[in-house]
Amino acid sequence: MKRALNKAIAAVLPLILALIAYSPAFPEERLQKLFGDAVSSNNVLIVHTSLKTENGREKPAIEKMRIQRGRARLIQEQALGEIDPSQYQIEIMDSSGRPLFRANFQYPRFRTVPPAPPSTSKETTQPQPSQIPVETPEVSFVLPFLYKASSVRISREGDQGPAASMSMLNASASEIIRTETEPSPPPAQEGKFHILIMASGYSSADMPLFQTRAKEIKTYLLSKEPFLSKSSSVDIHIHENTLDLGCYCGCLGIDRLSCCIDNQVISAAAASGYYYDEIIIVHNTATYCGGGYRDYSKTGYQTSGYNTYTMVYAGDWSSPMALHEFGHSFGDLCDEYSYGTEGYTYYDCANCRPDCQEFGSLAKACYQGCDAESAYFRPDESIMLSLGNEYYNNVSIRNSLLSRMSYYVPNQDKTVSIAGFTPESGKAGTKVTITGKNFSSKKEGNIVKFSGKTAKVLSVKSSGTILNVTVPSGAKTGYITVTVGKLTGKSKKKFTVLT
Repeated sequence: MKRALNKAIAAVLPLILALIAYSPAFPEERLQKLFGDAVSSNNVLIVHTSLKTENGREKPAIEKMRIQRGRARLIQEQALGEIDPSQYQIEIMDSSGRPLFRANFQYPRFRTVPPAPPSTSKETTQPQPSQIPVETPEVSFVLPFLYKASSVRISREGDQGPAASMSMLNASASEIIRTETEPSPPPAQEGKFHILIMASGYSSADMPLFQTRAKEIKTYLLSKEPFLSKSSSVDIHIHENTLDLGCYCGCLGIDRLSCCIDNQVISAAAASGYYYDEIIIVHNTATYCGGGYRDYSKTGYQTSGYNTYTMVYAGDWSSPMALHEFGHSFGDLCDEYSYGTEGYTYYDCANCRPDCQEFGSLAKACYQGCDAESAYFRPDESIMLSLGNEYYNNVSIRNSLLSRMSYYVPNQDKTVSIAGFTPESGKAGTKVTITGKNFSSKKEGNIVKFSGKTAKVLSVKSSGTILNVTVPSGAKTGYITVTVGKLTGKSKKKFTVLT
């Protein structure tokens, strides 16, 4: 009986400690607005999940949960996001099974390998693999700690079998804040894009070396577009982390690929007290290595937890490598060099397209061969081709990076505009690709008309900068318009309707 009682006390102790811990040292207006007094501002819930394959079917699992000191990431939208049937959902449930919080997410499928150090000649192919499949994908979430939470669940619409679930009674407690006098970094502002540069493998005595390297990376990033023109809206924080992140070079037998333990990275970032939208890890090694995850999802960067961080070594090419890997982990950009015979699957991206015309006027040049598609085309040379090109090209900036940053940094330019369309003529039913800016990311949010006749929107690509539509029946030669809400953009040229 005594043993059973002790076991029961041990099970509920984390929740009791968390309740004692509550204090408004980090008042979050957004969190309070969404959850009222049911949220702790000082503590977060870390949920580590994985995706396993059993009998040929993918099955999500919750590996462990922990309540710890930390700052919940900014919640940009409502507490209960709409269910996207193409993605998994993580939900915090109350005791009656009602969801208190929901977010869509995707598991990362590939690790990205940094390109070889630049040589004297421009490199368009790489002898080593550039993407490595993740055998057991993992995602660690940093979620608000809600007092009414009873369990956490992961599911996806249409999947067979029970959802993955874990009771809050199984959550361990670690470093919970108990007073309002805990030291904390200065509060960050909403409406900014936050990057956290975090130390790995540095002792306290070595931190001056980390600070020097981290400041170099910070200065380098802020000198490049799109960060340069948005510098007033970008906060880059430097955190002298001493926790073990499990980072090492030579991962999976590839010399220049580095790996870290995902849940330890996310837990350390949450414990830093800083806001972060992306993480750059600087590992204390002179060996040329790095890596990260490419974020294939179109909305994954909007969720409150995902593993698209970047890791770089501490050497001469640290800053360019950080810019390159950031293009994968946040910008969802492809490598612009060709993978040759690696045989990896191509995933849709802004800077590797089947037709040069999709780049519109943003590209000054167009070259064949990029990523896993030797027949596809890349625009002007950039850091996604070689670390020797220390900049993103205009296509990557305009059609991916800026549109993603605008989710965190309010876009002052709310105009809808049409940059061009292809083909410039066709019969009713012809597929037309329209490029521009500030299109809705949802098909139904765009009203496209050809000379006043409403067209069918087939798809939206590259974060709302490319629309695929069909010429409507009854359309006549005239201008194309795209309306989003109360805003309308009009093409500069007329589309010629053929009979």
